Amino acid sequence: VILILALFTATIMQAQEVKQSQIHVSGEGKIKVIPDEAIIRIAVENTGKVAADVKKKNDETINKVLKTIKENGIQSKDFKTEYVNLSNNFDYETKKHNYNAIQTISIHLKDLKKYENLMMDLMNAGVNQIQGVSFMSSKIKEYEKQARKNALLDAKQKALDYVEVLDNQKTGKVLSINNN
Repeated sequence: VILILALFTATIMQAQEVKQSQIHVSGEGKIKVIPDEAIIRIAVENTGKVAADVKKKNDETINKVLKTIKENGIQSKDFKTEYVNLSNNFDYETKKHNYNAIQTISIHLKDLKKYENLMMDLMNAGVNQIQGVSFMSSKIKEYEKQARKNALLDAKQKALDYVEVLDNQKTGKVLSINNN
């Protein structure tokens, strides 16, 4: 569940005869959102004694993974390679070299109903690292807009509550709004 929190501070002017006073209030807008999308970061990593063999094994596994992604109905615009590395590592205890190959892929999953099957299929295809899953909403801009409106309404109500108990006072124009 994603929680959007927008805080606003509004400075509202109070009308007085000669001198103008100000009150400062803050408002809070919250909206709970059920995610409908995810960004999944996966990796395939292999090690061995011969660089060409390690790279070949990693490439073969990555090809299976890419095929699996496509078979799960993920469009090619919704996945990409983010990182590729082949490195020579030296083990100081054994005094031996080995090679490490890694490739990471980012997948934008737009239908969370496919999540469980996709994850199992990826593991079966040879993925040996899930580097992270970020859940989100495809309508985040709409929710943020509504949270801002809710925060302003909350601040306005607080200002009205304050001036209600003060004699001969009323709210005036908003002087400033800060979005935190």
